Amino acid sequence: MVYTDSAASWRCYDMDPNAEDTSSIKVDIGKADERAARWWAAILAPSKGWKATVTQRNGTSYISPWSLCLENEPGFGIIWQDNGTGKEGTAPLCPLSSQSALELLAEFCSLHDLGGQCWAAFATALTFPTHKQYEITIQLPRPTTAQGQAKHSSNIHLISEYLSAGRDLAYYISLSCNYSVLISSLCGSFWEPSIACNLVSPWLHPILEKVPRATGIAENAGRYHEIIALLCGMRRPRLKGLWEGAALSGLVPKVIDLVKSGTPPLDPNGFPWTASPQTFMDSCGAGPYFYRRASGDNAIRRSDAWRLLYLPTSADDGLYYNSLPFSPWYPTGETVEKNCAFRVRVHKSCSRHRLAQTSWSWQLQDGSSLNGRIFRAEEPVYLQPSKVARSRKTHRFVCPPVALSPSQDASHAAFFEAFRWVLANHEGRPNSEPVYDDDWIAGCDDSDECYSETEEISHSNVPTNNNEEIFAQELKGCVDRALSSQGDSIK
Repeated sequence: MVYTDSAASWRCYDMDPNAEDTSSIKVDIGKADERAARWWAAILAPSKGWKATVTQRNGTSYISPWSLCLENEPGFGIIWQDNGTGKEGTAPLCPLSSQSALELLAEFCSLHDLGGQCWAAFATALTFPTHKQYEITIQLPRPTTAQGQAKHSSNIHLISEYLSAGRDLAYYISLSCNYSVLISSLCGSFWEPSIACNLVSPWLHPILEKVPRATGIAENAGRYHEIIALLCGMRRPRLKGLWEGAALSGLVPKVIDLVKSGTPPLDPNGFPWTASPQTFMDSCGAGPYFYRRASGDNAIRRSDAWRLLYLPTSADDGLYYNSLPFSPWYPTGETVEKNCAFRVRVHKSCSRHRLAQTSWSWQLQDGSSLNGRIFRAEEPVYLQPSKVARSRKTHRFVCPPVALSPSQDASHAAFFEAFRWVLANHEGRPNSEPVYDDDWIAGCDDSDECYSETEEISHSNVPTNNNEEIFAQELKGCVDRALSSQGDSIK
């Protein structure tokens, strides 16, 4: 990291108290030295005040994803009082270390008693790489100044609280630069475990269509985005700070557009990293997998069948379910046992399985690798309405009728993508299941245009000698996994 020639004006009271400062916004950093003032001047420069090169390949420099310019913004000026620790007039060319920079930020926030604004600004900075990926302009709130605003002496306890973020800074950086995890987590805040793929439009309609048109909100788009951030922060408490940052930086409109599609982007690392569920696959479900219907056939909910299809297998059965379903909303209905793939039927007597990430491995260019453990996300727990304590008083409240959206585009897209995940493996359309004849998936036929996999796979559900061998191998693998140690990926 190096400083550039661009810098905000920076003036010391003690060195030149009568110097004229034409900057429109003056930032008082209190008692400091020239090194600190130079760092602030680079941060608030009118253009690129610093350059952090991550790597260089084929003559191209790749800079930090948090690099940005304050172009067309009001000019900043840095003023400070010399603390007597630095040598006057010799500002060093080497920028501060990350620890020293964090200490300066902590002292500044304590000096001006910024309180929670520090964490809000930090969360906003975490969204910058996602803005760059989607080419969205960062819309930061314009700073304001208050004449005669009192400054406070440094609060040791408050500074210590700010510095505590440094211990986990590497994890925050990993989350921030992985834009797919961040956007998946934000979009996942709208996901609800009880909503099927064919009911997505009615579920999203009130918050995405009715609320923004309400009186007092329609006139102020920013207020609507704040409401979205507050509601989603309540639904996903672990992401509350991230939603504040998304609202302050102007990322919320993009999240809304992605959610409206019915098939927002999904990242398999989203739930393990944040412990905030984003798809029905993040839950292992409850109860036995198979159950007997009145007709005497054994059946399984399609959501459970989808979960079992995603589990790793012990034998190659010609199916490819290495990625998550294309829709976070669970597929409707049930399917009978005879229509299930062998990798599903083999779990007939199993208790619930759950995939859990336990570690990561990063293969470096020199052949070495980095390994580490990750945050262990537990099974999400949802509040059951029947368990909510009810007041003895009876409140009469009639919810006004809300007209459903005439558009079912989100439901259509979610339904199509939910079933395309299995149709992409050319397993065929069981004649006994009318859902596969629905108009919403009529366009998803057996042509390669609908599938990501182009291998020719047998459509037959009738066991063959080869299939029976695969079934036996898979059954043995299932038993072995059930007896394996607790450290395995499947529990």
